[in-house]
Amino acid sequence: MKDELGATGRAMLLAACEASSAKEFAEEVPGLVRHWIPHDSYLISGQDPVTGAICFWLADQAYLAELIGRVCRIDTPLYWYGTGSAEPAGPRVCERPHRLITRLADRRHTLGALTLVRTGACPFSGDEVARAAALSGPVAQALRRFIAGTSLPPPPPTAPGVVTVGTDHTLLGITPTARDTLRVLWPDNSAVDDRRLVSVLWNSVHLTRQAGRHTVSRLPTPDGWLAVHAEPLEPDGSAAVGVTIEPARGELLLPVLAAWYGASPAELGVVRQVTAGLPAKQIARRLNLSLHTVHDHLRSIYRKTGVTGCHELHARLG
Repeated sequence: MKDELGATGRAMLLAACEASSAKEFAEEVPGLVRHWIPHDSYLISGQDPVTGAICFWLADQAYLAELIGRVCRIDTPLYWYGTGSAEPAGPRVCERPHRLITRLADRRHTLGALTLVRTGACPFSGDEVARAAALSGPVAQALRRFIAGTSLPPPPPTAPGVVTVGTDHTLLGITPTARDTLRVLWPDNSAVDDRRLVSVLWNSVHLTRQAGRHTVSRLPTPDGWLAVHAEPLEPDGSAAVGVTIEPARGELLLPVLAAWYGASPAELGVVRQVTAGLPAKQIARRLNLSLHTVHDHLRSIYRKTGVTGCHELHARLG
């Protein structure tokens, strides 16, 4: 079984490498999971590495219809596995319709969750829960490979946009730039109304209300990473929330480099100086490192992000 699971993991990585769209990835990877754990519908959700907000989801049509209805009805964190979350680290089974929820993580970062749904009288078995735990690592690797791609994209060529959300998730307003930016997340965007269009922001709105203060999350799109700033419009956080969507640049991208591109803390320290425009010699002096070590960290970052040199890295970081 271990060898077969290993082959499944390699097939997932290959599928992630070859997928040119979220639709292709979502068709291939859950199909490989279904071989081990039969299910009727699925959800693959990704989360922001800092806030834990759900920043994207991939689902089949059955789950997507339910998910959109749920997030449009209630103020819910969905299945949130964010930092400080009380959720268990391993798979867990929910009541009918039977849901098997598995955290997707590596040794340092939680990337999201895989939710499998089975309807009818047959719940998930203990053996299937164990299989879900064994598959969580390969699914997480495939998800990272798909989201990170072959190289770090430049900031999206879009202007900032604003969405205003009421206390009961009523959409109070959306600017044309926010609408255009969010449409790239939907394959058939011509048929998506504004309320469904901004549903990917509900979790950030929820977390902002919980904290009663400004929160920032990062959102991957086919055109690059976006920064989602959610701000309570009243001091107690109970009223409307304003959400600003803009290209993610500089410091805002460092958590993305760590969680999705595998950058180490030492490498991030060097990248932080690169965003300030410092050359390698000055970085070495500022961080009390040898020039050789700085170049080693830079080469590692170039390899992980798929860039060719310092100038390109600086441009990709915006």
